Amino acid sequence: MSSHSFQNHHSDGGSNWAPILPTVLALTFLSFVTPCFADSTSSEPANNAASSASSKKVGGTAAHASDSANAGSNANASGINSGADGSAGFQPASKDSNSGKTADATSDPRANEDARKLFSSKKRPASLPTLSIGSASCGCIAGAKKLALNGPYWQVMRPSRNRYYGHPSMLTYIEKFAKRAHDVGWESLLIGDLNMPRGGPMPTGHASHQRGTDVDIWLQPGPKKILSTNDREKLEASSVLKLDSAELDPKVWTAQHAAFVKAAAQDDNVARIFVTPSIKKALCSCKSADGSDTAWLRRLRPWEGHDDHIHVRLICPPAEKCVEQEPPPEGDGCGEELDDWMNKTALDPPHKSAHPGEVPDEPMKPFPLSKMPAECIQVLDAKP
Repeated sequence: MSSHSFQNHHSDGGSNWAPILPTVLALTFLSFVTPCFADSTSSEPANNAASSASSKKVGGTAAHASDSANAGSNANASGINSGADGSAGFQPASKDSNSGKTADATSDPRANEDARKLFSSKKRPASLPTLSIGSASCGCIAGAKKLALNGPYWQVMRPSRNRYYGHPSMLTYIEKFAKRAHDVGWESLLIGDLNMPRGGPMPTGHASHQRGTDVDIWLQPGPKKILSTNDREKLEASSVLKLDSAELDPKVWTAQHAAFVKAAAQDDNVARIFVTPSIKKALCSCKSADGSDTAWLRRLRPWEGHDDHIHVRLICPPAEKCVEQEPPPEGDGCGEELDDWMNKTALDPPHKSAHPGEVPDEPMKPFPLSKMPAECIQVLDAKP
């Protein structure tokens, strides 16, 4: 497997901050009071919204259902000027010359256009200093970095989607986790979706994955060989569940799977990892009596779907203006909450014997640009 220098993808993530730091720190998120941001801080994944009842297997992973949460913005704050050193920087939200109030997003001529289409049309990252903006389900990323399609112990799947961009902290996480997973016997990571080049709401597949801090990783090890382009587009991920059941399939689930998930969660930059409930049940069953496993078990959040991949969400990068979810409840989460999730999954198991196979993504509801954070308008309009 060929190796790519990881430094090439994120070494410049903060190199241009110094000249514009006062401006960036002065940015105000007027959208904090909107429904989207209220939902994004809920105790569990309103901004993940993957439902086995409403999602389909798409390219081997569960398609995340649409999220109704949106965010407000300042659509007129779209000017991007150059700093004294020639570097591009964010500008404070503009004010209406008549009222003196900060301009509202509805004044932008594109306010009612679908942000999914606008952001997905951008094939390259915004040429701005790296900044994670908004929530996981209503945000964007400036200066996103591209993950190498082939790296030490990872391969990117579905490259035609162009969803292999993220915050430098995410790329660093993937690099470190790939090595840890390899050390416990996982040949290589098969990387699903990260984010589009500028983040924002995707036209298909996810309600979250918008600000550069989310990644899907398949629950099956990659091969030693480098997969062909055709394999990356057509290979389907495998469920770890029994057919028509909420329980793990012992013919599929192994000690290596358990070590893989544990390694993914043992990183202080991880906010939560969404997994099918039986995965957490299995790991809870062998937890240490002294409580030493509580911290990483707490990060494992049972949720519908997620029987063929894990969904990793990192914490908001320090000193940036993204909106953090409330942390998971105290404790390891191995009690009644988990039992409830097991019962719920048993009523509608994601791995069904009558599964139709790979199907196209369902179109998602329009996401008006006016609902995006103000800074995302600048990201959208920035030069690549």
